Amino acid sequence: MAVEDAVLPSWSWVSWQGNVQSESWQSGHDYLRQNNSAEQVSRWQTIPTVQWHYSEDLSSTRYPIVSRAPEWRHLYQHTSTLLPPGWKHHTDAATDDSYFTHESIPNHQFWYPIPVGIGNGRASRSRYLHCKTRRASLEVFPEPYRSCTGRCTVVALRDPDGKFAGCLRLNVWVQDARSSQPLTAFDLIELSSGSVCLDNNDGEDLLDHPLTDVFDEWAVPYWDKDRKGIYEFYNVMFIEWKAPGVASRLAVGRVFKSVWERIAREEGEVAIS
Repeated sequence: MAVEDAVLPSWSWVSWQGNVQSESWQSGHDYLRQNNSAEQVSRWQTIPTVQWHYSEDLSSTRYPIVSRAPEWRHLYQHTSTLLPPGWKHHTDAATDDSYFTHESIPNHQFWYPIPVGIGNGRASRSRYLHCKTRRASLEVFPEPYRSCTGRCTVVALRDPDGKFAGCLRLNVWVQDARSSQPLTAFDLIELSSGSVCLDNNDGEDLLDHPLTDVFDEWAVPYWDKDRKGIYEFYNVMFIEWKAPGVASRLAVGRVFKSVWERIAREEGEVAIS
């Protein structure tokens, strides 16, 4: 690609400065058998709700982004199912856990088979992401907070009744957020839905939960500390409109499921550059 054609889209982490919060990718890697048990892996789930496409420019052909991992997880959850070529089933003698390996990467262990790429395909150029999704606007509480794992700012969202509704992690320092002109509302679009088990295996405080580094809202003073069980939410993106139907990513975060399903009444097409 020529230098003059190289564009770092706002939706990609490579276009931003700062530390990459790789912990947030864990739920998308639930097929990997690392140091977690099968029970721990199932505690945090991400559920697709939006069909995404990519394109080189706004008028060029749009190609669907297809993830077959959820389909394969369901298809091969029973060890009696005939496995796809290259895959082998194993049982851990110590834990009795079932896991799988692929002949092309024998040192990696998986909780279930996944589609394995050939590795010789042509790299795609995807300056734009496209989707049809729900959107809504939420106001924020005036005081910003610092994220648990860095200098990024966390802002608490509030619903139309003024109640805590979720949070966003902004790519700015807290002191910069405090000195900047406060925004009255945030334009949000839906990315996916998700859930996580709030119960800590050790019965300790929620801030000792292994996913505290990811879920900033647990440290915000508006969070209900008596909340137990399954926390359900929608993953959202805070966007800034650049042109009709075209937006840039400013931040990502979560909105409580009950709030989002009540306020996100508008649906439309959006291209993220």
